[in-house]
Amino acid sequence: MKKISLIFILMLMFIVSGCSNSDNNVKHQASNLIITNYSTYEISTITISHSDKVVAVSTEPIKDTQLCYFNLEKNDEYEYNISFVDNNNEEHSQEFKDDFTGENPILIAIKYENEQWLIDYDN
Repeated sequence: MKKISLIFILMLMFIVSGCSNSDNNVKHQASNLIITNYSTYEISTITISHSDKVVAVSTEPIKDTQLCYFNLEKNDEYEYNISFVDNNNEEHSQEFKDDFTGENPILIAIKYENEQWLIDYDN
């Protein structure tokens, strides 16, 4: 029974997350967390975790203003970590604290500037 529950949870995590296709056909989704890669370098394995547990993941690579959509459960003052793997197979992460109970999605930007990766809020 535990195996079936775990498989169901993993399938659900993949269903509620998604990124734009590599051919720039964006699949817009109802979501409350949107991550945009502003780098020309490709990133992959975008992972959202909370209390050291993965709550959402997208393995599809994105680059050059492509988007990744996540739908997190409603929660006040939710502490979560965003991580991704860069084109050199190195992992980068940043912790955030947000309110996921409002109508407006949280926008996150991933950039590569001055030879370093930055993860911050998007304007």
